[in-house]
Amino acid sequence: NLNTFTLVDSNSWLDIAALKNGFIGIQVNGTACGVGQGYIQSTTQTPGYHRYGGGTELEYTSITQINSDTDWSKCFASDNGSFLIKTDHTLWATGLNAYLSSPATYSSLGFDPNTVRGLSEFTQVGSDADWEYVCCDPAGALVAIKTDSTVWGTSENKYGQLGQGNTTPIGPELTQLITTTGWGRAVNLSYGTVLLNTSLPTPPPTPTPPPTPTISYKILYGCGFNLNYQVGVETFGADLLSMQGLIGSNFNEVSCSKLGSMAIQHYEDTNTRVLYRTGSNVFGNLGSSRTTDPVIQIWTVTGVRYDWLKVSTSDEGHTLLITTSKKLYGTGLNDVGQLGNSTQNAGYDLPVLIDGTVDRWLAINTTNKRSYAIVNNGIINNGDLLAWGSGQNSWLGLGAGTSNISTPTLVTSTNTTGWLKLAVGSGANHMLAIAADGSLWSWGSNNHGQLGLGDTSDRTSPTLVDNANSWIYVAVGKDYTIAVRSDNTVWGCGLNDLYQLAQVGDTNDKLTLLRIYVTSSSQKMIIEVAAGETSTVALSNTGELYGWGGNTYGELGQNHTDQVYYATLISVGSTGNPVLHASISKQLIAISVETQ
Repeated sequence: NLNTFTLVDSNSWLDIAALKNGFIGIQVNGTACGVGQGYIQSTTQTPGYHRYGGGTELEYTSITQINSDTDWSKCFASDNGSFLIKTDHTLWATGLNAYLSSPATYSSLGFDPNTVRGLSEFTQVGSDADWEYVCCDPAGALVAIKTDSTVWGTSENKYGQLGQGNTTPIGPELTQLITTTGWGRAVNLSYGTVLLNTSLPTPPPTPTPPPTPTISYKILYGCGFNLNYQVGVETFGADLLSMQGLIGSNFNEVSCSKLGSMAIQHYEDTNTRVLYRTGSNVFGNLGSSRTTDPVIQIWTVTGVRYDWLKVSTSDEGHTLLITTSKKLYGTGLNDVGQLGNSTQNAGYDLPVLIDGTVDRWLAINTTNKRSYAIVNNGIINNGDLLAWGSGQNSWLGLGAGTSNISTPTLVTSTNTTGWLKLAVGSGANHMLAIAADGSLWSWGSNNHGQLGLGDTSDRTSPTLVDNANSWIYVAVGKDYTIAVRSDNTVWGCGLNDLYQLAQVGDTNDKLTLLRIYVTSSSQKMIIEVAAGETSTVALSNTGELYGWGGNTYGELGQNHTDQVYYATLISVGSTGNPVLHASISKQLIAISVETQ
């Protein structure tokens, strides 16, 4: 026996109904399947019959297709029989029609008991093709509703289940029970029937409605690396070279890594926040079971919870999430403690609680096997910086000689103002953060000058990059950095071999921050950036998305894989839809607004 809900079958199903010691169901392809005790052998009281139409097979121990028909649409069941309705609204039945000792005046399946006492395969009931709903109680009272919402039935009616004010048998054919219409559902009790009338009184005349308001749909678009469906389009591993509509709507958060993409869908009317995933789940990094679910998935919902606020997923296989109550969860690889739950193990397939303290976790970033967070310290726009995970080369920012850390640990530095914002990015070995006073700080690997400190020496703790200007956004790519100042200008440093820094005619590394010219319009100010493996995108306040860099997989949406030397507009949708938010790795996923 089972005492918890357990996945039975991962195929897509339309309908399901419970039998005595089994169940019957219909898959989306229109086939009927059953499992459990089936054929009941003939006795002195009971004819031979099969509860779900499996012939003389005593039982099926696994879900099995019952017959070859592919046009079933609904299924219903009782203790001793089943009913199926086809797409043409014909009614079919199997099971016990009448006991051998019963008078031949009524039936449980709607067949003449003089000729049919039991059925082992689904057989059409009558010739009508207008059936909509069926129910049958343990005593064999059959009640059915037609498409015109009239109610029909047949039964011994021993307990008055057919609602005629008496206990007189009705049948054996299905007979109209109620002359009024409007009946939509019927439910059997143990020995009784409940009907639901779905008709409504005639409403008063409807006044002329006001003009239909404009509705905005926040839809996911994507392009680039799609070998394991990181974009989420079934193109058999082919990369996508231009932006394509994926799924919608109501998305407001997205995070990409080279393994996959994750997005949060927010239904404002119910305040429900659903986590979607696509790509490779090889480490459990998408928050899905590695034993029961496919390794490669395409835009599938992660169940578990429905209150996700933020998500950050890394190139090396782990993901962190924050809920609306500011609690921290993690999923995926945990071999160096990167999930932060004080252990180092093979990891988790589903999001597990890391810290249940309410209103604590404000911002997160996962990059390779390291994790960073800003947590509430009781001061508005001012938080403490924590780090944990891989201690490789002391890049965590916790000082020289750091080993692997499996517990979120306070990062100390000469910054005395607290922390406001973390860099975004999934595959970097360096990190940047913005302090509460707007100053910019960096630490970690610096082999190409990506820390912006004028040299190529690594730093093991946060080091001041610039406090003469105020910074509002920062992103870390693979060995390069992109940042936005409060005047909405874009700056970058580090690796530039594939024009990651958009310096036309110059592919030399840059050891200090230099200006990147994105748009010449004073009305289009850059408010957000994202950096991937070799490509960068920048988002303006009016929703234009610009990109530049390596474009190896077509992730810049230019319909080619050539390098993009300077900031170039990325077309989203047929009419150039505005973009709200974007994330990039080897693939680009953007949230775009479509109006109707």
